[in-house]
Amino acid sequence: MHKLETRKLSEYGLKLREKQKVKRYYGVYDTQFRNYYKRALAETGQYGENLIILLERRLDNVICRGGFAYSHTQARQFINHGHIPGQWKETRSPSYLRERR
Repeated sequence: MHKLETRKLSEYGLKLREKQKVKRYYGVYDTQFRNYYKRALAETGQYGENLIILLERRLDNVICRGGFAYSHTQARQFINHGHIPGQWKETRSPSYLRERR
C-alpha cells in the first residue's frame, strides 16, 4: 500500500480555499463576490466583517435564516417564483440587499 502524500498549502492556497467556501455557502458567483468585496472595502471598519454583513443582508439569506426555506437554493427558488411578498414589493432578485438597521 502506498501512503498518500499531502502537501502543505501555500498562503495563497489557504486564502483561495476560504474564499471558495464562503462563495459556495452564500451561493454567489465570482463577479458578484468581487463586487461585494469592493463594496466592503469602501465601508469603514474591517472589510472581512463588512463582507459577511453584506452577504448576510441578501434576501435569499434572510429567507433561509428566518426559517422560511431549508436551504439557500430553496430560498432562491421561492424568490424567483414570486412567493415572497411584503416589504420587498414583489422582487424577484435573490441578491436584493435588505436595508441596514
